[in-house]
Amino acid sequence: MRVVKEKLKRQKIRTELYDRLAGSGVSIPETIKQLRRILSMNQTQFAEKMEISLSALRRIEQGHGNFNWATLNKILEQFDLNVVVKSDP
Repeated sequence: MRVVKEKLKRQKIRTELYDRLAGSGVSIPETIKQLRRILSMNQTQFAEKMEISLSALRRIEQGHGNFNWATLNKILEQFDLNVVVKSDP
């Protein structure tokens, strides 16, 4: 996923993500990827800013393995977001 430099595109990504989060929701990997795009950062830059390891970020974004909830919360808190688990009816 390439870094988005254009401010208007980043604003559109932000609006779409937050609308989806308020509605039916978005997967954790997709949310993290979009948050990184909003900040116009590559994985290395984002991991450094969030003070997490690059490997942890990659695992989260790829949806591989069990990631640490503390790591996930560390990222989401920067955006005033939290995880809500919904069950299908």
